[in-house]
Amino acid sequence: MPDSKPQRDVTTIFAPLVFNVLTFHALTAAVSLGLPDALADGSLRTKELAAVAGADEDSLLRLLRTLSVFGVVHRDGEDTWSLAGAGDQLRDGAAEGPADFIRFYGNPLTWRAFGAMEESVRTGTAAFEQIVGEAFYAYQKSDTAYARSFNGAMRAGREELLPILVDGYDWGTVRHLVDVGGGDGNTLAAIAAAHPALRGTVVDTEDVIRAVPGVVRDAGVSERCTGSVGDFLTGVPAGGDAYLLKHVLFEWDDASCTEILRNCREAMTEDGRVLVVTALMPEWDAEDPLSLMVAAVNDVQLMCLGAGRERGEKEYSRLFSAAGLRLRRVIPLPDLPNYHIVEAVRARSDGAPGARGQDMADQPK
Repeated sequence: MPDSKPQRDVTTIFAPLVFNVLTFHALTAAVSLGLPDALADGSLRTKELAAVAGADEDSLLRLLRTLSVFGVVHRDGEDTWSLAGAGDQLRDGAAEGPADFIRFYGNPLTWRAFGAMEESVRTGTAAFEQIVGEAFYAYQKSDTAYARSFNGAMRAGREELLPILVDGYDWGTVRHLVDVGGGDGNTLAAIAAAHPALRGTVVDTEDVIRAVPGVVRDAGVSERCTGSVGDFLTGVPAGGDAYLLKHVLFEWDDASCTEILRNCREAMTEDGRVLVVTALMPEWDAEDPLSLMVAAVNDVQLMCLGAGRERGEKEYSRLFSAAGLRLRRVIPLPDLPNYHIVEAVRARSDGAPGARGQDMADQPK
């Protein structure tokens, strides 16, 4: 009789993943139905909550029972529910809450794209584009609700990175920082607030740039920072001595990345630099398996949604070279898996490579 132990081992490994998927969908349903916000002011009976959420009472009861297991809601009585600690974090107005993250990743369209991963692997084309007939970012122009959920999900990661980024580089050496694809100017405002001599420009699309004046005003840096409407695939504002690309290049294919970097090189001052803030794909023999797992999973996410990809240090070095730049140094950012500032300057005639964490000029002879 064949040994059935391998079968049991596989079940033991993968069964929790299935339950995690179902748990996540339960959280998504709670957020989409607005249950955390509905319970924010106090307890409600199932019937009352169903009326507020526009839900079937019996089905809602079954969902609430599941949510109670994970500390999202608390059963106060036989048929009364209140918000528990984990549920309070899921309210739309919760500080650094994961509601937007859950709303985007739990969206049926996002799940359809991930579910079609096989097609991405077979064709080399993003599953999202195959499903909707339109590229990921182009689609968001017509589906503003989906765009808001995506931007909200990304905002959580950006806010976590911001204080680490402000402390992770010597911004005092920068005179004019151009934040390419810098969104509402939050990053530039934080850096400028910490460095009173620094001036800055945010370049992004027209609909995003509208928020910049308010952001820089609130940060007290409106006299030194401004927004500029532009398309970084065709050009960027000239005259900066540092061009910041934070969470930009990993969303684009190699040809587009080369064009963006070339535009930065042509616009920057003679002593200028390009600063790419990104997660680097670790080497296969990386000592930290968690770092490799995070990067690898995010890479297949990018494969499903668009043309982007995670890249390692060598791949960025090749992109720089193609754009007339050279890798100068790679600066690790603490407390975040894989995150680095990858710094590039104008290519030298000797084609010398860069160094990890230090300038080539600082290396031992």
